[in-house]
Amino acid sequence: MERAQGTLLQKSWYSMTVEERLQMVEKIVLLEKKMFDISLPACGAIYFKDSLPPETTVIGIPGSTDDKGVSKFCIGPSNQHLWWYAKRDKLGADMGPWRNTTRLLQAVGKREIKWLQKYGQPRFPQIPIYKALYQHKKSDPAVQIKALNEYLMISPHIVPDDPGFNRPTLRHPDLSPSNIFISKGEITGLIDWENTTILPLFMQAWIPGHFQNFGDEESENFRQPKLPANFRSLSPEEKEVEEELYRKRQLHFFYLGATSNTNRRHHDALFFDPEARRAKLYQKARAPWEGDNISLKAQLIRTVQHWYSICSNGAGPCPVSYSKDETKQYLELAAEKKGLDDSLQVLYDLIGIQWDG
Repeated sequence: MERAQGTLLQKSWYSMTVEERLQMVEKIVLLEKKMFDISLPACGAIYFKDSLPPETTVIGIPGSTDDKGVSKFCIGPSNQHLWWYAKRDKLGADMGPWRNTTRLLQAVGKREIKWLQKYGQPRFPQIPIYKALYQHKKSDPAVQIKALNEYLMISPHIVPDDPGFNRPTLRHPDLSPSNIFISKGEITGLIDWENTTILPLFMQAWIPGHFQNFGDEESENFRQPKLPANFRSLSPEEKEVEEELYRKRQLHFFYLGATSNTNRRHHDALFFDPEARRAKLYQKARAPWEGDNISLKAQLIRTVQHWYSICSNGAGPCPVSYSKDETKQYLELAAEKKGLDDSLQVLYDLIGIQWDG
């Protein structure tokens, strides 16, 4: 392990000029492009080949041999925390590496079913505020198992037809100023690599949290940000609000613009599935069950509703269907849950903590 050279970008981020910030975003996107362009044979995680037990399934990385012609690096099991969370590593699940997208999509669903069958017990949601969504009754893990089986029926049909969008892609999980070191305006190091994983490109297509401004119409329509015409006449407090909104819109605009110009592979994947419906379904299926019987079912329903814009060519009718009453029930519950989530996030931001404290 090497000590990162330079200073954290977050120390100077808010004092940068607009031009300096734009240049830094362009350098971050260029760094992402270098990672996106690495040719890899499978999804999983990168390891030193001699660091894994001999019985571990690995796939060699072409071009990674040492002076003696021995492969130095390999792709092995996923290193994402969820594969070890709450004894999931003891289930005998398929942890990778995965040469094709279908196996990966199926692996997370099968893992969660195995865990629920072995450890699942009726329980209240982890966050007490959600109890009202279930009439203050315990959630039944059988409901989630049923939803996961429906996910397993659907998931093979949401794999993109274009091989390019299934390309195994390496991406840092959190390219924010708190993880980037700079010196003299250049990026000198990155930290927090420990959960960096290789996934199909369409699952790696997202705007980093620090740069995205979703929920704002101006940002989502990629309009160049401007301060309001009456900015000079606003009170100091109003100016502060408008300046912060302008900064968020500016970052979103800068990032998408730089990605469009520099990293076309990522840009095309972002607009291939602009609502990220495939990736969202995968994320809901892989999430550890902690009493939430709403999120996965609601995402399955949304997938069914948009089936012919999501499914691969020749998939035919969706193998899963839901009644009007079930659809209405779960989408309304999901909307209520989102309202609670938004309220909690405001509180977390105010206090300055994450959901887990």
